[in-house]
Amino acid sequence: MFRTWKKTTDEGVEEGEYNVDWEWIRKHRDQILEESDWRAVKDRVLPNAWRAFRTFLRDLPQNFDSANDAADAWAAYDIPE
Repeated sequence: MFRTWKKTTDEGVEEGEYNVDWEWIRKHRDQILEESDWRAVKDRVLPNAWRAFRTFLRDLPQNFDSANDAADAWAAYDIPE
C-alpha cells in the first residue's frame, strides 16, 4: 500500500518497493491524526478501535527500528471505519 509500485511494460508487470524515511512517516501520520481528531473530542466516546489505531500511529517511531518497517506495519494495520 505505502511502499509498493507496479508498472506494466512490454515484458510484463514489474513490481518494487519505495524506501521511505521518518520524515515521510511523520508527515503522513500527523495528517491522519489531524483528520481523525474530531473523533477524540471530549463530548464523544472514542471507540476502542480508533483509540488503538491513534496510539499505534503515535508510537510508530519508538516501536520500529526503520521507517520502512513502520510503513509496512501501518499498511498491514486494519484501519477502523
